[in-house]
Amino acid sequence: MALRCAALALIVFAATMGFDLPAPPVPAHAVWADLALVVLACACGVALLSGQLRLLVEPVLVAYVGWLMISAALDPGPWPERVRPVVGALGLGTLLTLTAMLTSTVDGLSDRILRAWIGGVVVLGLIGLAAGVSAQLGHEWGLHRGDGELGLALRPSGLQRVGLLAELALVPLLVVVDDGERLLGRWLRRVVLVVLSVVLIAGLTRTLLAAVLGIALLTLRTRRHKAVAVFVIAVVWLAAFVIDVHGVATGVRLRIVVDALHRLRGHWLIGGGGERDVATIGWPAPHDAPRSFDAHLTLIDLVARWGVPAALLFVALFVSALRRAAPRVFAIALYATAFDSLSVDLERFRHVWLLLGLVLGHAVRDLTARRLPK
Repeated sequence: MALRCAALALIVFAATMGFDLPAPPVPAHAVWADLALVVLACACGVALLSGQLRLLVEPVLVAYVGWLMISAALDPGPWPERVRPVVGALGLGTLLTLTAMLTSTVDGLSDRILRAWIGGVVVLGLIGLAAGVSAQLGHEWGLHRGDGELGLALRPSGLQRVGLLAELALVPLLVVVDDGERLLGRWLRRVVLVVLSVVLIAGLTRTLLAAVLGIALLTLRTRRHKAVAVFVIAVVWLAAFVIDVHGVATGVRLRIVVDALHRLRGHWLIGGGGERDVATIGWPAPHDAPRSFDAHLTLIDLVARWGVPAALLFVALFVSALRRAAPRVFAIALYATAFDSLSVDLERFRHVWLLLGLVLGHAVRDLTARRLPK
């Protein structure tokens, strides 16, 4: 019973982790998904105590979270700024671990999680597209975003707000391209492909480049064609990074990274604090009023907040997952996510840790199957 409850909670989490609706007076941080994660943790605890579930420990993950605790302890700032990000990292690490434990134990759970993830993104995408079109026509739905990971930022700015869903749509799109007919059936696969593609294209975010990279790696036959695709995508990304889309000479992302690197001096080892500003620049033009930003580049953001060891351990965690990634779509999803990390701070995205947990769970399950006598 506890194992079934935990599996169901993980499916609910996958379906709802993108929903981040306001709950006055304090915005909720994906409250439904967080509640599912609490149920998941409690049910897994019962399953562990009853012997239905085997504990899995990922050494690199333990080292990563451990370093964040050390960095927070060495930070001279006020304790809330030191503790809250560590608690968040513990939650993400717990999500990875519980996902790996359950998917390595429960038959078919990985497929059910992927279906729930796809379904949740499609629902959000349809809501976002409908509200975006309505806003363009002058009819505001009254929805706005909270301050969590993937808010429903459906404001009068219209369709471009759908781009906030692009991060969550990346892995489902690649899974549907590779194995959608088995997971969803032929006709539903086509509908889902259209919805996810429209969300990515309408959003016009750099995640679209990561999606194109993943699809190219999945569908192109020869290494030469794949190499050409990677080169073209890298050139487009570099142009978008250096050239500003706001009509000024220097790209805003380049200025953010330069300022973040400049502020690193003196605290590159332990970082400057998990909740402090990483960069402050004039926006949109250099001479405009200053505005604070995250690094918008995962490794720089990790170094700025937690120091070089945190960035190295995060890379080691990704490399460890890549070495064990199966089926092939998981490996390509990790490559696409790594490319996407050049444009966003994805170390705090729930879905990234869910993906890592799925990869680890598959690896453990395959290893166990090979060891069983035939």
